[in-house]
Order: sequence, then structure tokens, then C-alpha cells
Amino acid sequence: MEEAKEVKMPMEVEYLKDENVERLLTDNHQYRKVIDKLLFIMTVTRPDIAAAVGILCRKVSAPSHHDWNAMAVDIFHNKEFSDAYQAGMIVDSPKIKNLIISYLEEKKGKPFELAVDAGCGTGRSTRTLAPHFQKVIGIDVSKSQISVARKCTSHENISYQISPAEELPLEDASVDLINAGLAAHWFNPQKFGLEAARVLKHGGCLALHSFSVVFEIEYKDKSEELTAAFSEALEILSDFNKKVVGEMKTMYPELFSAIPFKDKQRISGIREVFLLTVSEIMSFLQAMCLYKEFLEQDKDKATAFLQDLEKRLLDLLGESASDVLLGFHVDYFCLLASKP
Repeated sequence: MEEAKEVKMPMEVEYLKDENVERLLTDNHQYRKVIDKLLFIMTVTRPDIAAAVGILCRKVSAPSHHDWNAMAVDIFHNKEFSDAYQAGMIVDSPKIKNLIISYLEEKKGKPFELAVDAGCGTGRSTRTLAPHFQKVIGIDVSKSQISVARKCTSHENISYQISPAEELPLEDASVDLINAGLAAHWFNPQKFGLEAARVLKHGGCLALHSFSVVFEIEYKDKSEELTAAFSEALEILSDFNKKVVGEMKTMYPELFSAIPFKDKQRISGIREVFLLTVSEIMSFLQAMCLYKEFLEQDKDKATAFLQDLEKRLLDLLGESASDVLLGFHVDYFCLLASKP
């Protein structure tokens, strides 16, 4: 025991203190499914998460949103995933950024002093907000994601803090904008809604946005076949976390209901087209938490899955396929709300 090395547990130390104040999940099937995967991962490749998984196992009969969110820390704690996320995740929608800034200007007006990027991950959204605000704070539960964010950020008006979105380390009525891109599906809706109401200024705005898991690939007369191949692969990945995929497909219904402001709206069908190579599309899939769960459950099958998809896309494209730029169509949605 004297030679044993300390291993940090990927779970927030405050987790157990709040266990009696959470709403239960309406369906614990997905929670049980993820626990099964974590048990396998713990046994095969990640003994460092054993204590955290053991604690989460106690809740399988009646898990709460608090328990579900605790598992997100396990998923995003991994440094390799954080690096893959930064390298492969597609850029934020420019249309959504412009929509948010216009909305904030309409509801509150300038000056724009403080923006908070909740669930900031590696800081992709955080950095796009920097030119519009005097100060931007990126907040995330994952130390590894924050570490990557700090390395990738050169803006002097950006800082990062490790904290859950439901417990923002900010003063009351101090924030102009709370932004959450590709992150709000991990939040506890009721807690986050109340926290947003606490920290936003009067007239301050909330913006929650994501892609809606609708993708198309466009290239000459191969568009239909390319889209079908990608959609089939995405359907397989979706089985690894149906709860998250469901939230994105239905455009955050529970979060929308939990926003405690009357002035709120949901905008859908915001389409962006990115020019990507097949290799970049593969990197995008690798950046998804769905693929990470697949990879940790069965590395060989997950690797073969990507290789098979890449070969299928390249075969459809023919000669010089690796250099071809494809039109990658992504549909986004955005929830906007303003505090009175």
C-alpha cells in the first residue's frame, strides 16, 4: 500500500451531498445501459473510474437527473477525447452566433459586458463570443476539456473555470448572456433554469443551441448514396446514448419548458453547409460522445466501424476521393429567452 499511487476519481466531490433533492428520470433504461458499458470499461481499460462507477451503480433502480449528469463527467474527463473533440468537432454555426448577438442587442442593448459559455468544452463557442463582449467566461465540469480550452485560447478577455452549469460561480444579476452550444442536453433543466434566472441581468439573454442530428452530404450525383451511408452509421452510434440523441432530435423540450421566462422562443431549421473531406467527416464522428462510448466498450469494433464507413464513402467517390471537398449540411436549432 505504501507504493500505491494516488488516482483522481472523475466525479465531483459534491455529488453525494445533493442526492436527495433531484427529480427521478422518467425512464431508467438508458441509465442502466450506460452503467453496463461503464462496468465493462472499468473492468477492461479504466480501473481509475471504479469508485465513481460503484457509486453510480447504487442508483440504477431510481436514478435522477443528478446521477445522469454525473456520468457526463466520466465521459468528458478523458484527455484523449478532449483532444479528439477539439480536433474534429465542426465549428459553431455562424448563423446562430449572429442570431444570438442580434437577439441580445434587441432585448438588452449594448454594452455587452459579460458572456458565460456554459458547458464550454474545449472553448469553441467561447472563442467566437470574445469579439462581442468585454469579458467571456467558459465554464465546464471537465478538467481535461478546460485544459485544452486554455491551450487553444489567445484572447485576453477569455477565462475558464471548472464548475457545473447548474452552479455558476457568479454574482446575482451579473451576466448579459448565457450561451450553451452542444452542451445543454447534459444539464439538469430545472436547476439550470433557476441558475440562469439568478445570474442574468434584467434584459439578459439565454441561448441554448445544438445540431438536430440531421445531416446530408452533397457531391454531384452521389449525394443520396453518401447521405444514406452516413445516416446508417449515425443510427448505429445513436444506440450508444439514445437519451442525448433524443434531446437533440426533439430540440430540448424539457429545457424549453424549464426556462422560467415568458419571453422565449425556439428557432429550428438553421442550416449550415461546411466543405469537408472524408477524413474530416471521420474526425467529426470521432469527436462525438456517442463514438467515444462505442470506443470504450469495444475498441476493435469501433475502429473497424469507422474504417468501414470511410472505405464506403471513398468507394462511392472514386478516384482522388481523399481530396474531394463534400458539402456537409448540418441543421441546427436554438432556444432563445430573455429575462424581464
